[in-house]
Amino acid sequence: SGMVSLFAEVDEEDSNAMNKWTNDFKLEYPSLSSISKWSDFVTCTKEKEVIGMYISGHPLNDYSSIIEKMYPKRLYELDGDLEELNEKTFNFACIVAECEVKAGKSGYFCSVVFEDLDSSNSMMVLSKQYTEFGSLLYVGSRVLLSGVVKRKYKLAEFPEFVITDIIKLSDAATNIDFVTVTVPISKMNSVFLDTLEGMRVVDNGFVCIIKTVDGDVMINYGNPEMKFDAEALKLFDEMELDYVINK
Repeated sequence: SGMVSLFAEVDEEDSNAMNKWTNDFKLEYPSLSSISKWSDFVTCTKEKEVIGMYISGHPLNDYSSIIEKMYPKRLYELDGDLEELNEKTFNFACIVAECEVKAGKSGYFCSVVFEDLDSSNSMMVLSKQYTEFGSLLYVGSRVLLSGVVKRKYKLAEFPEFVITDIIKLSDAATNIDFVTVTVPISKMNSVFLDTLEGMRVVDNGFVCIIKTVDGDVMINYGNPEMKFDAEALKLFDEMELDYVINK
């Protein structure tokens, strides 16, 4: 019948036939196109899109140093009694986690969920604000959200957070005039000096003031034409140095 039992003995003729078929058979594997590795930001956003949470990190991690030093406020601060925060201004480094655009009588408006490193907050962006900031309001957009807690109207019963500005976080991260770094004398070696020299070359010059402070060396440097960013500050983080920005 031509059929062979899995448990039956195979005669020599059938064995030779099977060996010939096996030798003639070639399995061709499909060729995979060469693609570049996703950035950490893209990986995080894809994770959130597929399973609803971040696994490998957070999309704002690229700016963690800038956020800690310049924009430490968190969105959860708006969850309490806003009466105590009346007339106070806030800057939040965050990402647009959700955005639903709707059409109204006076134009487009949207409901946005902003998310920072620790918390999130849902806000309504009205038509006038949407006209001005709408190009930055899409899922995955990293922004600096600025606003003030106040009563929208003179007779309003409660104050609320009012958005005054939204800009790209990448633009906000370059708003650095100078950096003050405190370096233990033990770390004032050739490696550190070469690092500073490298930054000087990259950033086209810096002004450097060195002061001795309780056994440490304080270096204050900057330049009106110089543009620091999150990548430049990572050098100080990697060297575990204490530094402050614009102070």
